[in-house]
Amino acid sequence: MKALVLEKYGPLEKGLALRQVGTPRPGNNEILIEVHAAGLNPHDYKQALGELQKHEPLSLPARMGADFAGRIIETGRGISDFSKGDKVFGLCSGAIAENCVVTRDDIAPIPPTIGFDQAAGLGVVGMTTLQAFARIGGIQRNDKVLIHAGMGGVGSFAIQYAKSQGAYVVTTASAESSEKLLELGADRVIDYRTEDYLKQCSDFDIVFDTLGGKYSYDAFRVIKPGGKVTSIVPAEINSYVAREFRLPKAVAFFLGLKPSRIRKLIKQKKATYAFVFMRPKARDLAAVAKLVEQGRIKPVIDRVYPLDQAIEALRYLAN
Repeated sequence: MKALVLEKYGPLEKGLALRQVGTPRPGNNEILIEVHAAGLNPHDYKQALGELQKHEPLSLPARMGADFAGRIIETGRGISDFSKGDKVFGLCSGAIAENCVVTRDDIAPIPPTIGFDQAAGLGVVGMTTLQAFARIGGIQRNDKVLIHAGMGGVGSFAIQYAKSQGAYVVTTASAESSEKLLELGADRVIDYRTEDYLKQCSDFDIVFDTLGGKYSYDAFRVIKPGGKVTSIVPAEINSYVAREFRLPKAVAFFLGLKPSRIRKLIKQKKATYAFVFMRPKARDLAAVAKLVEQGRIKPVIDRVYPLDQAIEALRYLAN
């Protein structure tokens, strides 16, 4: 079968290749999937470039991709709630391929209202959003929520999710994206090219920081006293990040002793803060599917590429 393989870290066109590899077989409690579509995320190209190897080292060569949608073609022993022919979506290691093997906890049925292409873009962004908000206690009706990078995969899902919870939603994006984001449910779109969102936003209940760096620190200027910040990109390597990446306890303890600007800001604002590294959970996938079936979430697709153009698709995403 064909699969996208990372052979060495570096420029995408030099490190990645489509290769013929052996078709995997499902073991006990495993499921073999015929992949019909694979979703791409920034994590994919960052991993290929080597930007994540410190915290997520790969044994090269390694198959690429995580998000997928497809059809079950074989089940191993112990699988009773899925059958051959079922249409499913979720996460698997090496999703950018013709086939992949998953466990029962990695998948959920595709909602009948969408197809393979749409379902393939739901897993990572959906679970990331649900876990990010859950870690700060969720969204309350009429909360003012700022979501950075609204046209990104996570941003576009998060806007719809926050709106479905009754929030007032503001997002940052380019002016060209405003109409689309308003359709998705944003109450206001701030053009990051011509407007300073820090002058436009204050006393917010929640900031969903999808960018990291200075945006993580500036989030505390936006929230009201006692507000909440949830981030999926670290601004600094601190004890929050160490615990989330499950680094040794001694490392987390040592980082807890070092000065941290984030901890200082939390104390000043009496804020709730979470750094979240998404981990697949069957219940979250099921919750994502339910939101789609109820019409609260509409998957957003930018472009569709054939498997043979997977490297080109990653270059497009990276640029």
